[in-house]
Amino acid sequence: MNSYIDEQGISLYLKDALNQFCQLRRSKPSLKSSPLSPGAYDQSNIAQFLSEYCRSVQYGTHLYKREYEYIMLTTRNRLRLENCLNLALICSREDPGVVRGSGVVRGFNH
Repeated sequence: MNSYIDEQGISLYLKDALNQFCQLRRSKPSLKSSPLSPGAYDQSNIAQFLSEYCRSVQYGTHLYKREYEYIMLTTRNRLRLENCLNLALICSREDPGVVRGSGVVRGFNH
């Protein structure tokens, strides 16, 4: 069981989610939308925040505006980055202007 948790990076994701939740509560106590997805949510409800965080990991949006170290942290993150870069490459072949305006690559921090 522990090897599966370690292999999937679950403890790393949980630690990151809790850090984000604490930062959000400290920095913007009156904020009513999550940094992970649009829409209203109750800041005191950590279960709802974790649900949104897990959903962002599932759909790959958890990498947007994140540091390189975070992206390289797990295999899932690296594969998701590879998928985004492949998408950007395909889009750039079809229409070079699409990638610059879409935020596909722009969403990642250096």
